[in-house]
Amino acid sequence: MVTGLGNVYIEPYVEMYQAVQSDDFKKVYQMQRKINALYEIIQVIGIKVIPSIKPAASLLDRSHKWMKMASQTLDIQEVKQVRKISRQLNLL
Repeated sequence: MVTGLGNVYIEPYVEMYQAVQSDDFKKVYQMQRKINALYEIIQVIGIKVIPSIKPAASLLDRSHKWMKMASQTLDIQEVKQVRKISRQLNLL
């Protein structure tokens, strides 16, 4: 499994993997729902996948929000949207 959003919230991915190993497909479904909610960070911003992950991770002190190409860095309003979703997911 490869996931950029694991930099923001790895737990549901780990729990999903463990559930698959245990054939607990009810738990797999529950973790997929959490992961789908996490994907809202990317969906709100649109095509800026990596630029949306960076500020989400920075809100958790795991990165910084700046992209190498300044034009890729999210603006203040976009970061506010990422923060709102992060709060809804109880990450902040």
